[in-house]
Amino acid sequence: MKEKSVAFEQALATVWWILRELRDPGVLAIEREVFAHASGADAEYRARLLSLRIEAGWSLKELDCVARELCRLLEVKFRELAIPANVVLSDRVFKACARFVRQKYANESEARLLPFARTLTLIALERLPVRELPQAQAAFAVLNDLRKTMRPSKRELSKLDAWLDRRGLAKAEQVKHARDRLAAPDPVAQLLEQLFNIDPAPGNNGTGYWREFFDWRGRVRSKKLPPFRSMFQALVDALREPTKFGSPAYTEGFALSKADVCELAARCARTAFPEWFDRYFDGVALRGAIRDHREMHERLPEQRPRYRV
Repeated sequence: MKEKSVAFEQALATVWWILRELRDPGVLAIEREVFAHASGADAEYRARLLSLRIEAGWSLKELDCVARELCRLLEVKFRELAIPANVVLSDRVFKACARFVRQKYANESEARLLPFARTLTLIALERLPVRELPQAQAAFAVLNDLRKTMRPSKRELSKLDAWLDRRGLAKAEQVKHARDRLAAPDPVAQLLEQLFNIDPAPGNNGTGYWREFFDWRGRVRSKKLPPFRSMFQALVDALREPTKFGSPAYTEGFALSKADVCELAARCARTAFPEWFDRYFDGVALRGAIRDHREMHERLPEQRPRYRV
């Protein structure tokens, strides 16, 4: 029962994310309401308040029938794929940050180290796609299932019309209604197709941003994912100057050098995405990845046809 509850929460959060990506007016209104109430608060408080608002107020009864069916399909897929919940991934990142600060400040007490580790974790989780990847994985799996049972083609429908006409059934009201329903596009599949066609940076290569999480076989890419290219620089900047990016200031007495920031960012990436970053991915490798992305970004679009910036 507990597993189903976790899968349901993951599915509901994913529906929220999909509708937000598609700029759904209802979802955006709830977000504006929460952020207006938390005006002036830090990012952690706003995120926690929004999470509580989703759990307490935005339930299945507030969804239309399409989103409700999508939620049901996603819940099944989260259970089938055994995709870890955000809480599990967040806990792993926290442990990595805690180990890092214990090594750097070995003489400090746990009472001072743990709050600092929590602050670093919150900064990292805001920049690492620990939420987007599992949600995109479940949503794409649902879309692929729907494609396998997709509506018949126009040619197949024409054959059906001819067959019904020969038997004098084409004008029967019940048959006509059934035929129209058969020809109608699946609304859940349409919603997901819109999601995977979104391109926040037009002119890259014409492929939707979320579609690029997957290869031509529909599997999660075994190499670089789209957000990895800009993730490192964003994470390094936020760890070096937390208050500049809306995070709380570090506890007095704690500071991170540039080398520390790169090493911590590399550890967080290894912890959150062990399939993509092995134990040899350290601060030096991360700086190299940032440099490579910057050089690619400076090229003309025609010089990077398969690279999204």
